[in-house]
Amino acid sequence: MMKLEARDQSYQAAFNEVRTLKIENANLLLEQEKLDSEVAALRAKLEAELKQRTILENETLRLKKLVPENSKYVEDKKLPVKPQLSKEPSSFRNAVGLNRSITVGLEKILKLLSSEDIEVQMHALKVVANLAAEGIISFTSFCLFLFTMFIFVLFIRLLYHRRIN
Repeated sequence: MMKLEARDQSYQAAFNEVRTLKIENANLLLEQEKLDSEVAALRAKLEAELKQRTILENETLRLKKLVPENSKYVEDKKLPVKPQLSKEPSSFRNAVGLNRSITVGLEKILKLLSSEDIEVQMHALKVVANLAAEGIISFTSFCLFLFTMFIFVLFIRLLYHRRIN
């Protein structure tokens, strides 16, 4: 009978150990499912952030391409904070300086108008219209500029139609 009791105790101990291991296994499986779902959620979040990063990098590159042209134009058009002292008579200095600024500014505006970005082109046209409205450029210069733009637009349309055909 001793042997039978010893076997029974051994069986009970093994049975309890198996039951404990099954419970532990079930808990580990639940934890693994939680971790798998967390990993899937993190992967989805990472993919979304990578897409957003790519979009932002492309936008940054596009804006960096625009900045050199725009910043040169903006720097040329800034008004000086302090009056510049010169030995030349002020009326002569203002007329020559204004003429140079207009010439350089219009050349840069033409560069902006040839940009591939429509928003940049629209901004350049608004600048020209504002300059004409403020009387900074003469009516003749404005008309010449508009005529040049008209020819430019016709040329672009011609190129576009040739590409299509």
